[in-house]
Amino acid sequence: MSRHDVTDQQWEILEPLIPKQKPGRGRPRADDRRTLNGILFVLKTGCQWKDMPEEFGDHVTCWRRLDRWQRDGTWERIWRALLGQLDAQGKLEWTEAFLDGSFTPLKRGAGVGTTKVGKGSQVMLVVEGHGLPIGVVVESATPHEVTLAQAVIDDVMVPRAKRKPRRRPRALGADKGFDSRRLRAALRRRGIRPRIPQRKRAEGHRPRRGQPQAPLGRTRRWVVERTFAWMDNCRRLVVRYERKLENFKAFCLVAFIQWSLNRLLRPVAAIAPYY
Repeated sequence: MSRHDVTDQQWEILEPLIPKQKPGRGRPRADDRRTLNGILFVLKTGCQWKDMPEEFGDHVTCWRRLDRWQRDGTWERIWRALLGQLDAQGKLEWTEAFLDGSFTPLKRGAGVGTTKVGKGSQVMLVVEGHGLPIGVVVESATPHEVTLAQAVIDDVMVPRAKRKPRRRPRALGADKGFDSRRLRAALRRRGIRPRIPQRKRAEGHRPRRGQPQAPLGRTRRWVVERTFAWMDNCRRLVVRYERKLENFKAFCLVAFIQWSLNRLLRPVAAIAPYY
């Protein structure tokens, strides 16, 4: 048994969200829990698939499950469902969310972009006030982060029972790299207050209407930076080894699922307060 395995409490929450195998001919599907534990082992340790311990079953089976559930949207559905449970329990903070992106180097594969620091992909996140991702976009590293900002904001969607999904925090914080009049206008149209500092302007520059006239007060952008540090604890996310961009996103979603399960099992009082 690995320390990265799904616990009994986590599996009790997760099992109802796992799609059932359709009845019919063919071999029974490999055990879901054991296969998921194999995927988690590769995610956490960063090892090659063929180096995965035999206790998790065949490594090809684990890879195929990761790939298939990404193509049919299973990983994202599970992640969204867990976010919905967290929101229903009051364990998501909507007062202010945070936006940022991170560069991930790679050698080859689809979705490769070239930047000043080399070839790679980028992960754009919107996280709620305590750092749990509620929106994600994985793309080539070529487009500027501001170009992908609107896409990741549109990806925010937390389902609610008998109500429309929740899509907007009260405010959105980001660093000055996202200083864009178009982005601020898009946020305001959605009823989101932008908290984005200005870049340093030339002396005598007069800000356009809608931009802040004075520097913002203390912000908590470190929240999203801490989330990327959590991702670095998953060694498979430090460098992209997957040829398919979607498979790399699948590993990101599996990490988000595990974090969501951990938070569901914690009392509200144990979650870091918003300040």
